[in-house]
Amino acid sequence: MAAGTFLRKLLATRDERGRVTSDRFRLAVRKAVRGLTVGVTGRILDAGGADGLLFDPNASSLADNVTVLDLDLDSLKTGRRSYGKRGRFVCGDMTRMPFDDGVFAATACIGTFYNFPTADLVRQGIGEMARVTDPGGTIILEFRNAGNPVVSLAYRYAESYDPSLDGLTLKAYTVEEVTDVLMSLGLVIERIRYVGIPLRRLAIGFIVVARKKNGE
Repeated sequence: MAAGTFLRKLLATRDERGRVTSDRFRLAVRKAVRGLTVGVTGRILDAGGADGLLFDPNASSLADNVTVLDLDLDSLKTGRRSYGKRGRFVCGDMTRMPFDDGVFAATACIGTFYNFPTADLVRQGIGEMARVTDPGGTIILEFRNAGNPVVSLAYRYAESYDPSLDGLTLKAYTVEEVTDVLMSLGLVIERIRYVGIPLRRLAIGFIVVARKKNGE
């Protein structure tokens, strides 16, 4: 058994729809982000949200206000069935979003940026999230932590032990790299939450909460 397959089995738990999934880290991230958006009253964008687990109606009261954006049509169809008549599911590219400026009160992106092949595309995706967020609105981002040496090494050599990647990129970022991008886009960083282990250098990943300035 490949090391990646064994690790997924070890960390597997049940997701919001009762399915066995990997992994406990992703489940913890989704719970944390739902907690950070509990007070949002306007429209919410789940960017790169696949089948919409983040705000699934079984776990969130915000499903009616959520728009899920992803390029994977099969995942979007799965999400649409699970949401029933709630929410919206839109096929589109995170780096060229099919939305007008400032239409969302909050935007979130989890479990996605580590698959972007370059840092420039990550910046472009965050810039698009900022564009479609209303001035004063909240932007929530999750990254895997390159400051953790185990995560950094695991991602660097992932293809050697996890054949299921099939050429897919895995890239972690440091807190400094992410905050530099956010500040260069004129966003105000409000909070950083470390996930897995609540320490900057040992965390598996981190969630950044930023705000778009009024007038931006």
